[in-house]
Amino acid sequence: MDSLPEKPCNDHEILRRLSYIKHLFQVAVDQSTKPIPLGSLSILTFHDSVEMFLQLSAEYLRTEKINNIGFMKYWDVINEKLPEKYELSHEREMYKFNKARVNLKHYGNLIPKDDIQGHKIVVSNFFQINTMSIFGLEFEDISLVWAVSSKEVKSILSDAIELISKNDKKEAIIKIAYAYEILFREYNSYKPSPRYYRSRSNNIAGVSMSDREIDYPVRKALLNLERAVAKSEEEIRKLNHRIKLSELGIDMINHAKFIKLTPEITIYGYGENEKYDAYFNTNYSIETNNDIEETVLKFCLNYVIQCALLFQN
Repeated sequence: MDSLPEKPCNDHEILRRLSYIKHLFQVAVDQSTKPIPLGSLSILTFHDSVEMFLQLSAEYLRTEKINNIGFMKYWDVINEKLPEKYELSHEREMYKFNKARVNLKHYGNLIPKDDIQGHKIVVSNFFQINTMSIFGLEFEDISLVWAVSSKEVKSILSDAIELISKNDKKEAIIKIAYAYEILFREYNSYKPSPRYYRSRSNNIAGVSMSDREIDYPVRKALLNLERAVAKSEEEIRKLNHRIKLSELGIDMINHAKFIKLTPEITIYGYGENEKYDAYFNTNYSIETNNDIEETVLKFCLNYVIQCALLFQN
């Protein structure tokens, strides 16, 4: 165990749980920005993320007592298993943090905004130090992609992350959009994604503009009707899609933002022969990689991961 911090953990299940802990921490960070009293709920979520980390650490270090341990008792059982030069940090700060959580949950004492931000910094620092001390990993390097159960979606998102690291931003955002389409195809049992549905109605009026047996005004009226029906089908499918997303708990404002920022993906072929094309809309034309901001890539990547986590649960 002396070499633990120098050997990064590579156990798949441990990495998956660490990624979920990080996801919970980020949820709490978002909650902390909301006005009081809503912002106070972040304390409960921060606490859950820390407690899950402590439980996982105790299991990973094979401590003898891992059931029914009080929050502050984890410092004793974990430090017993760590090498002498390492220890579980922030014990004093976590005592104050845990007390704030008890006062909120059991006595209804709301926490001031400044105190919430202070606790957020403490929890962040706790993760930064102890993830390395125990698992040999940088907390910033923990990827939420590890928590995605779909092998295909996980692989595509991993490719996107690699492209981001190489500063190939355009290809990265295309990969992210492609992962979104694959995610919905899997969720809908391999039905076409309704995101950019295009009507495949086979000439419902049975006519074309070249059909000479029908008067031109009639042909034109029938074709206009067909276009109207196709447009209505598209809008209905988009509406159903939004309803489904809302039922799953997805923020529709974030969904609209994602759709605006990412290209339309058209998938064709099947299996090993499957290919796809990307089309950027006229409001978001990309000429060079520098046209895509890092914040855009991060938002789009996290949005797809959030969808994946909601779907698999």
